[in-house]
Amino acid sequence: MVDDSFAVAISMDFNSQAEADLYQSHPIHQEFIETCVKPYAKRLVVYDFGA
Repeated sequence: MVDDSFAVAISMDFNSQAEADLYQSHPIHQEFIETCVKPYAKRLVVYDFGA
């Protein structure tokens, strides 16, 4: 199935689940989401493909 309901995609790779968890909870990342994403995005979808 192809999901073409978005205009922007960001792909990130982490060396471990612990690094991904740290990134998600980091205060700078949280501030970015609050100030640069939420005010402009109608919808945010995260696909998390664990190893």
